[in-house]
Amino acid sequence: SYILLTAHRASNVDIESHLRELVALVTFVADRYQRQIVWPIHPRTRKKIDEYEIDLGPNIILVEPLGYFDFINLQANAILIMTDSGGIQEEACMLRVPCITLRQNTERPETVEVGANVLVGRDQELALEAIDRWLDAKSYDWANPFGDGTVAAAILDVVLGTNANKESAVATDDGKPTVAVIGQGYMGLPIAALIADAGHKVTGVDINPDVVKQINQGQSPFDEDGLPDLIARVVRGGALKASTRVSSSDIYLVAVPTPHKDQRCDLTYVEAAIDSIAEVAVHDQLVIIESTISPKTTLKMQEKLAENGLNIDVVHCPERAIPGKTLRELVNNDRVIGAPSLRSATLAEKLYQSFVRGEIFHTDTTTAECVKLVENTSRDVQIAFANELASIVDELGVNVRTVIDFANRHPRVNVLQPGPGVGGHCIPIDPWFLVQDTVSGSLIRCARTINDNRPEYAQEWIEKLIRAKFQAKMDPQIVVFGLAYKENTADLRESPSLRIARGLLERGLSLAAVDPYLNDTQDLGVDLVDMETAYQADVVIFLVPHQIFFDYRPSNDLLIDFTGNFLADKKLFEEKFN
Repeated sequence: SYILLTAHRASNVDIESHLRELVALVTFVADRYQRQIVWPIHPRTRKKIDEYEIDLGPNIILVEPLGYFDFINLQANAILIMTDSGGIQEEACMLRVPCITLRQNTERPETVEVGANVLVGRDQELALEAIDRWLDAKSYDWANPFGDGTVAAAILDVVLGTNANKESAVATDDGKPTVAVIGQGYMGLPIAALIADAGHKVTGVDINPDVVKQINQGQSPFDEDGLPDLIARVVRGGALKASTRVSSSDIYLVAVPTPHKDQRCDLTYVEAAIDSIAEVAVHDQLVIIESTISPKTTLKMQEKLAENGLNIDVVHCPERAIPGKTLRELVNNDRVIGAPSLRSATLAEKLYQSFVRGEIFHTDTTTAECVKLVENTSRDVQIAFANELASIVDELGVNVRTVIDFANRHPRVNVLQPGPGVGGHCIPIDPWFLVQDTVSGSLIRCARTINDNRPEYAQEWIEKLIRAKFQAKMDPQIVVFGLAYKENTADLRESPSLRIARGLLERGLSLAAVDPYLNDTQDLGVDLVDMETAYQADVVIFLVPHQIFFDYRPSNDLLIDFTGNFLADKKLFEEKFN
């Protein structure tokens, strides 16, 4: 119920007439509104009041100068403030207490512009007009031009790389932020293990309880070079634990699958991860999406969190790694961080710097989303050119690999080799994500169609060749070498080799496969045989260049190589196959 007063400027207190005019104004205000005026008086001002023998009314209460926190408390509980201080004009605006400035000008014009402050000098009429308006209003709703009051917290977050002063104070004792990695698949688990190995407390989250159980037992649910030893070490040391539920953490890293559906990015798992985060998150934590996503998804996920009342930045940092070399590439490859603010970019970079040796670059979120998609789309277009070239020169009756070999002798030409198709969860999918919401992109769509159709082309070509070769023997025994999508892995995602093998079976050919990385417990739809059986086959078809196949010396009647790796011994094959 009191009015707070401060006055110390020379123009108000050093000149006797000005000081008397000021005292008359505040005395009239106190009497008219029957309010006590609390005046923490500056020593200089008190000296002048004594010197000029100025009497103060009974409603003006002089107090000694106060410490900062006590004075902030006095401001916050005043009904209004009268002052000639610049700093108090700022503080009153942030505390939402109306301010009357006893000057004709101000260094804080933004307080006047938003309606929190009125300049009256020592003019009684102007002062009364402002006080009447504010006392009638009783509540105020001006914008705060000085921020949201959390700058100290933001500074600490940047310096410490934590949210140490937030209600979610879950940072480790050494100040490193805690991390929840959602999705413990081919990328999520290696990333979680590397972050844990860098000294962070990490929770690996997965909806599959069997995966969670294996991780907590220090075991890797899948084979990847170096990963079993790493998981055993970080689980044993307590840095990594797995759970089926997301727990509140400083940083949430999303590494869930993004399957393609009708040539579009299916965000079901990403959205589910964000929903789970929203249940436990608090303001100013950080979300990083590593999953490959369509452009603008990061912005949509940040809006989704905002709809849940959370002020959380969402960053995109696309993974760059391939099966078989995942740990090595996650550590050594450059990374691109797309962030909506400098603060979130800095926090994300600090996390990645704890285990990444490559360079780290900053950009906006949509650019970062496009970078990963463009990397794989570029390769897809180049592969499509090689595959289409193979069809062209086949019609012309010449060998495509000879044409490419000679063409690549030009210093500025590097044509890729054709193959059975494109597999994995990146190259055959990312181009569709890139163009899913654009009118442009006809070349990309055409390349994707060529590579998507390549396994069917291969089936027709192989069947035609076999039928022509074995006219008398209508049921030759065929062995396919390799079913995975990539050499030296067991990864079957989008595998064109598996599509070819199954397609040949559907065409009525007798076929088995040899692949040392796979076993009979998997539902392949193709029988697996050993290398000895392969030696007895009439036809061998190389579809995947597993390293173990390189020592194979064929004694079969027909060899078909879709990889370009097994016809290097030209003399041997010229003699045998003419």
